[in-house]
Amino acid sequence: MNLKDFSLVRERVNKIASDRGLKPSSAFYFFSMDLLLGVNENDIEDSITDTEYLNQKGAGKGNDKGIDAIFIDEDKSPPVVKFFNCKYTEKESKLENHFPSSESDKVIGFFNKLLEKDKNLLREVNPVLAGKVEQVWAIFEKVNPELELYFCSNGYNGMVEHEHASIIRDLETKKRVNVKFFLMEEIISRLLLENHIPVNAKIKAVGKHYFEKSDGNVKALIAEFDARDLIRIVCKNENLRNNPDPDNYSDLALEGLDENSFKDNVRIYLKQRTKINQNIKNTVNSDDRGKVFYFNNGITITCDSFDYPGGGRSSPIIDIKNLQVVNGCQTINSLFEAYKDSSVAFENGDVELLCKVYQTTDKELSTKICEYTNSQNPVKSRDIKSIDYYQIGLEKQLAVKGYWYERKKNQFADKEKGAYSALS
Repeated sequence: MNLKDFSLVRERVNKIASDRGLKPSSAFYFFSMDLLLGVNENDIEDSITDTEYLNQKGAGKGNDKGIDAIFIDEDKSPPVVKFFNCKYTEKESKLENHFPSSESDKVIGFFNKLLEKDKNLLREVNPVLAGKVEQVWAIFEKVNPELELYFCSNGYNGMVEHEHASIIRDLETKKRVNVKFFLMEEIISRLLLENHIPVNAKIKAVGKHYFEKSDGNVKALIAEFDARDLIRIVCKNENLRNNPDPDNYSDLALEGLDENSFKDNVRIYLKQRTKINQNIKNTVNSDDRGKVFYFNNGITITCDSFDYPGGGRSSPIIDIKNLQVVNGCQTINSLFEAYKDSSVAFENGDVELLCKVYQTTDKELSTKICEYTNSQNPVKSRDIKSIDYYQIGLEKQLAVKGYWYERKKNQFADKEKGAYSALS
């Protein structure tokens, strides 16, 4: 159990409750469905079928059969119908509790009647849920939609083992209803990734200078890359990022760098104020530019996945998904500044760097890779901890209260003072 998780979610839910005049348990519908679906508040409100919520809104009484919301997406082919059962606790002592056993029984009973098109169901449920049931039945007449059932909770546990097995057997196996659990760990993961836009790119290695190693939940690729390509894969132009063999790099100087590529880096770019960053630029513009590979510690990238053709071929193209430059932000930015000043030094591909690419979806491991590989510019303990899970959570929690929490030096340098109060 993590009280920081509980506090972060509580702050967000209470803010919604205060803004909309709701109980926290009802506000949790808006909170969880927003995270899962990314739809607007009106669409969420239209989806809610929970009897207690509807009573607050004066929308009639009746049973909800354990179905708190139904979101129907007919824009997809086939249509997707998402059902929600939500449980929210305001007590820290209940975070380890499982879903009540009665919930699975109620939900299974609902789906039995829904899929059998039992007309008695319309008389047993509240009017809003009855209307949703009729919408689903109308879809059944035209096509077989995908059905998804979400059990959402700010707790850490789903159902006890035998109840989980029962609902999977009765719904997934027999009725093809995809059952999912949206619990505290995934909620926190999504909160920490809010506003993050994945950066995908393709890059060509230099010759056969690459090596791969894998071990459990991590896979690594060590390769040599043209400096222009390392700049290109983090630029704002998506088409340019995914063109591993451009006819020329002339447009590169016109592009900015995508800050989403550096979210996991411990610091904001220090520009040319450090001696090391200025030395990188000076070396590129000297006769020693071909030795940047030897002088520089290289670039470290983490990603969700990377892939390239096998067979030991020369200059393979590596397809990288959701990349993060966790070490080398200063180097890439300095190279970009040098390129904008004069691209001539880069024209023959003389500036090359070593790069390590790590594939892992383990956030803790990714953070450790960042921590242990940062050494080129002196890194203070504060900077190392700036991407720590707890620090990011604290930033999110304080933002709800109207504060900017500066995890990284100059993180909010471009923000207008006065809009928020600053903490560091």
